[in-house]
Amino acid sequence: NPLSLAISFLVMSVLLTRVMTEESYGIYNVAMYYLQIFVLLALMGQDTSLMRFIPQYTVQGQWGFIKGIISKSIKNSQIVAISLTIILAGLVYLLSPRLGPEKTLTFFVTLPLIPILSLTGIRESSLRSLKRVVYAYTPDSIIRPLVLGVLALIILAWTRYSITAPLLMGLSIAAVLCSTFIGSFW
Repeated sequence: NPLSLAISFLVMSVLLTRVMTEESYGIYNVAMYYLQIFVLLALMGQDTSLMRFIPQYTVQGQWGFIKGIISKSIKNSQIVAISLTIILAGLVYLLSPRLGPEKTLTFFVTLPLIPILSLTGIRESSLRSLKRVVYAYTPDSIIRPLVLGVLALIILAWTRYSITAPLLMGLSIAAVLCSTFIGSFW
């Protein structure tokens, strides 16, 4: 989607590199990289299973099976996501003397995103399998970067200091919650 790529490029590459120090931007990117890995682990391939089974159940008119597979996928991914979050919180705590305060705080602030983004992955896959691709990707690809950019500009205008990685990760949580809220109506 060219529009979502343009928005993500403007927010992530242009705006954030201007309002953050190099070190903070690097810490933020590393935290986001690890976040994506842990979200993939939390999904356990359930998103792919939904893409396979929901169209089959739709054709057969087995709406109860669709509801069942979606609810089971949510339950399974949340059990793994919350378990991962607890384990990683302990690991970050143990490594905090080596990581330093900014990295430690950034990773702690990142952890709540694991369960939220795994739910987002289930929602996106369910909508994609029902051929509602625009509804699946709009919250995460367009709304989230826009909200993050607006929040970063508001904080920058208010404080007139550079934005730190933990603060940006907190703004990312707000942007994810906003996009998830909007996406929940689709």
